[in-house]
Amino acid sequence: MRPAWVAGAVRARLLARRRLGRAGAREVATAPSLGEAVARVAASPYGREVTAGSALADAQHGVRAVAAWHLRVLAGWLAPGGAETVRLLAGGHEIADVEAHLGRLTGGPAGRTFELGALATAWSAVARAASPAAVRGALRASAWGDPGTDDTLVLGTTLRLVWARRVADGIPALHDDAVAAAAVVVARERFGRRRALSPPAVTEARRLLGARWEGAGDLDGFVARLAPAARRPFVDVDLDDVGSLWRSEARWVTDAEARAGPRLRRSASGPEVASAAGVLLLVDAWRTCGALEAAAWGAAGTETFDAVA
Repeated sequence: MRPAWVAGAVRARLLARRRLGRAGAREVATAPSLGEAVARVAASPYGREVTAGSALADAQHGVRAVAAWHLRVLAGWLAPGGAETVRLLAGGHEIADVEAHLGRLTGGPAGRTFELGALATAWSAVARAASPAAVRGALRASAWGDPGTDDTLVLGTTLRLVWARRVADGIPALHDDAVAAAAVVVARERFGRRRALSPPAVTEARRLLGARWEGAGDLDGFVARLAPAARRPFVDVDLDDVGSLWRSEARWVTDAEARAGPRLRRSASGPEVASAAGVLLLVDAWRTCGALEAAAWGAAGTETFDAVA
């Protein structure tokens, strides 16, 4: 490994320690009130963007904003060219930014955006777009490609499949994780929301999942037609109950974390260490956001958190 990658790998491992962790997240989930849960997060590494007394949505945004900041720090430590690995991992934040901007343009709910800096792929152009059509044009001219529509819901699904494909192509260590993520996105859209995929989304899904799944009439048949790597998120999920699909996302996240941990500890490859650290930071933010929501739900939320975390 080149000296610059050695230094970057060491720092990536140090940065990955700035996580709340599974045990810490459960302490948040079991807090006696949402206010106490937010206070516990504010006293953690997420305190950079989360303050005691914040509302649930603000606290969750703050958690994700810290994850974005950590990715930016990680990218700055890496050897030249290494930032592209981290830029790919930041794709979920950029998709959220695009959706938030579309919300503002269409008069719907407009979420806050994340500061991605050099990790953004198309955001500078999207942020200047004054209409949904202009947003689509900005994406078309970038690595995201043409989503085929400017409808927020349809566009979001397509971008998530593009994101999975870009990660699969650009980060070999995460190829199977990306394939599994695409399967979760397709299952949620086709059988959870009962919506047909747009043509661009179908094209992206075929690149990762093949085409056999297209003839499936139900969730069970869909999963049966997937390759082993794509079926992993659906293990222990009741395939006769589409209401259980949320468990597939949770299973995907915990599987990705389980594979990233050993890569972070033992990998001799700088890019693999960087991608593993990035995955662990993103998973921790996901779990912490879930813990905050569980605290807001009370006892029922704790049970749900324990079932998925």
